[in-house]
Amino acid sequence: MGQPPTVKGPGDSCVLVFVRAPAIGKVKTRLAKMMAPRSVLDLYRCFVMDVLDMLTQAGFQAVVCYHPKSAEQHVTAWLGDTYPYVPQEGSDLGARMANAFQAVFDQGCRRALLIGTDFPDLPAEIIQQALDGMRQKGAVIGPADDGGYYLIGFAREHFLPVVFDAIPWGTKRVFEETLRIFSRHKRHPLVLPRWRDIDEHEDLLAFANDKTGDQKAAPHTRALLRALGIKKD
Repeated sequence: MGQPPTVKGPGDSCVLVFVRAPAIGKVKTRLAKMMAPRSVLDLYRCFVMDVLDMLTQAGFQAVVCYHPKSAEQHVTAWLGDTYPYVPQEGSDLGARMANAFQAVFDQGCRRALLIGTDFPDLPAEIIQQALDGMRQKGAVIGPADDGGYYLIGFAREHFLPVVFDAIPWGTKRVFEETLRIFSRHKRHPLVLPRWRDIDEHEDLLAFANDKTGDQKAAPHTRALLRALGIKKD
């Protein structure tokens, strides 16, 4: 079992990055319908590296929350000793997310964000906007194009773990159901700009062919797409 993540002090913030141990057939399974299994695994690794590099280069404290619990050595051998590591604990995704927040709040963190890795081009500016927004609103959420969300965050004194209960994960109703729970508890989180996730093959093609976004973002992912012949400059 991994050690609890270490934070620098009570005034600090952190970004919880949910990752799954890289293994063929266990990551980005919907992409595997149209791509070779090894390519899907390589793509997932690139997604994670792009997200972590963005956070590190911008000076944010990333905490890698890995799944399954038995994969600590696998994940640390892959990502190195740059980050604190903590296993995801809980019977379902909602419980694992709530427990990850509680772990860093118990360590003294005052503001925490949680993100996944389906958004390799997510910019540091959105992370900063989210952290700043928690000072006014106490909570933030970033809607994804597929009806879920790519980011959720809380200031410690505004943590509301019930927003992770009984959510229909993997459906188009995740974001709206989460907002409904916030509203029932008279909370109004800052809603961040919508962002596109990459789950389906058409999402990947849209990302590869998009000329309007920051072409320097997600360099690992873009390089692999070029190598696979999916992205052409």
